[in-house]
Amino acid sequence: MEDVVMEPDQNGQTKDNRENGTSVKTITEAQSKDEEAGASESSMSSSDFSLSDEETPEENKAFKESRLELIKKYGLDKYKKYIPKDNKMTARVKYYTFDIKRKHREELPLRGWQKLKLYKNDSFLDDWINEPDETSTINLDRINVDDVTVEEFMEKYEKPGIPVIINGCAENWDAMSKWNFADLVKKYKKCKLKVGEDDEGYPLKLKLKYFIEYMLYNKDDSPLYLFQSSIENRKRIKEIVKDYEVPKYFQDDYLKILGSDTRPPYRWLLIGPRRSGTTIHCDPLSTSAWNTSIVGHKKWILFPPSYEKEVVKGKKYKEKGADDEAIHYFKYIYPQILENENIEKRYEFVQRPGETVFVPGRWWHCVLNLDETIAITQNYCNRGNFDRVWRDARKARKKMAVRWIRKMKEIDYDLYKRAIDINKDDKFLMYDIAKMKDVEWPYSESSSSSSSSTSLSDYDFEYSDIDIDNIEYNKEDIKEKEVKLE
Repeated sequence: MEDVVMEPDQNGQTKDNRENGTSVKTITEAQSKDEEAGASESSMSSSDFSLSDEETPEENKAFKESRLELIKKYGLDKYKKYIPKDNKMTARVKYYTFDIKRKHREELPLRGWQKLKLYKNDSFLDDWINEPDETSTINLDRINVDDVTVEEFMEKYEKPGIPVIINGCAENWDAMSKWNFADLVKKYKKCKLKVGEDDEGYPLKLKLKYFIEYMLYNKDDSPLYLFQSSIENRKRIKEIVKDYEVPKYFQDDYLKILGSDTRPPYRWLLIGPRRSGTTIHCDPLSTSAWNTSIVGHKKWILFPPSYEKEVVKGKKYKEKGADDEAIHYFKYIYPQILENENIEKRYEFVQRPGETVFVPGRWWHCVLNLDETIAITQNYCNRGNFDRVWRDARKARKKMAVRWIRKMKEIDYDLYKRAIDINKDDKFLMYDIAKMKDVEWPYSESSSSSSSSTSLSDYDFEYSDIDIDNIEYNKEDIKEKEVKLE
């Protein structure tokens, strides 16, 4: 999927989980005051929040005309009360978004968000949209959901870990007609959704009506990106999960065993302005993902897991003081990687509305929104990737893995036995069993950190009824940090 970070804190809780807890940080006092006291827009001077656009009158006129075209394109002209009367971003939205941008990227001055003035010269995005699939799709298959069975997909794409573009999955989804900017802003205008994180990992939120206005009028090189997890648990917007169905290839998900309240975040609603995107990354815990575009076009680059991080990130090609957000990566860094690195096989394509992308676990990917987009994405674990996911989870998310394997034994004994067999093959002792047996963790017979006198039988890796009854693991307050996997 696109950029998803689920690194646990010292208590084993992810940033996305903290978002749903009581420790969520208030994003701006201004937004709270706005709700409580109804602060008037006139109380905010636009000169206080303006950046020097360095535009000629002709450029300013052309930009405003393009905004009117955009408003009409997306049917927002039907709801004029959500559109600024003078056809430019209001002082209120400037104030809120400036505050969020400061917290989202403290190292970047506000003027740095518009350093390259890419909004004046981003016609290359339209060129990518208009390029035929025959030439824009490099080294990926395009298949139709009606032509490939679940078992065929498993053997050809899932198990070997090969990305693919799927047509037809969303053909009968209500989301294809209901998820549009005009209807979403009318129905969920006051819903606060995540558009970034501060340096401590706390979510930065903005009302949807303000974000849509920002989407229309921003001039940032790499704009804020609405990336809301756990929408099924958000009271005001959770009903939208009924508007789509998980494609048939991805309906088995072994992480469901944990329950929706304790499994890692896995579902995201994405609303992206033109030029926004996610930097090059791999998804957490080796999970695979699917991503369906409802509105708009996305440009993707993928690298197989065999490529080193230093190569795919291309940090050495980033000039001093330059940015490395998605648009900078596509425009400046990626061309140099292709020119200077030994890239045997490149994977590129443009994802169009209604298309679903399958991203295998451990694949590097970078995504750029070529126009205004709405998408849904989910991460999952099934029989095609379970071995990889389990090996990552038991170490990187040790407490979650303990809960998971216990649930496996209770609900899916065959899956439990598979997890135990993997542990035996790897000589890996689960964290709670290691504590009970007073064995240093992570335990490995070949590890220098383990006592040479320790010798465990196959039985020691199992969960007996006595083990489960007597370990008070879940009630302990573990202070040590989780092991982070690269």
